[in-house]
Amino acid sequence: MNNLAGTSKSGIAFVPNTPPASNLVLLSELPQIAPGTKVRFLGCVNSYDALSATVVLIDKYPSHTSTKVKGSGQSVQALLDVSLVLPPVTPKELFEVGTWLTVIGYVAYRKPGSSRTRQSSDSVGVQVLMLLSSGEGTKSGGMQDERYIRAVEARRKGMRVLEKARDAYEPH
Repeated sequence: MNNLAGTSKSGIAFVPNTPPASNLVLLSELPQIAPGTKVRFLGCVNSYDALSATVVLIDKYPSHTSTKVKGSGQSVQALLDVSLVLPPVTPKELFEVGTWLTVIGYVAYRKPGSSRTRQSSDSVGVQVLMLLSSGEGTKSGGMQDERYIRAVEARRKGMRVLEKARDAYEPH
């Protein structure tokens, strides 16, 4: 990660007053991320509850099943708390089933699925800071999802190359 701390002209250490950067992740990776971590991910609207200001996102268009959590046999859904999003979003604009959203927010909690309650998906709560439409009304979820996964993997590969280069030039 970037070390943003620095030293002023007088030699006093300082840390810029900026919020932490978000971590680019896949929706299916949310159960492995610690609460309090700032994340950015793509998901497809599965449902919206106006009373609780909660949007349920999955990682495939609703006619498909969502990605299984590695090794668990369970799928993942993100439960978005959109009550703090400013300006207030209009559900008709963003929360139509099948709309793809890019989400930036903080992981709030994880609620594992249970075979006893017939809930076969892990639910991860996310306190949303910002929502962006990533293909309003796009019903071709498979293509959207595949392109996004390739982009995330390419970015991660690039970051590994940069870190390796930085480590090679930094004195130990």
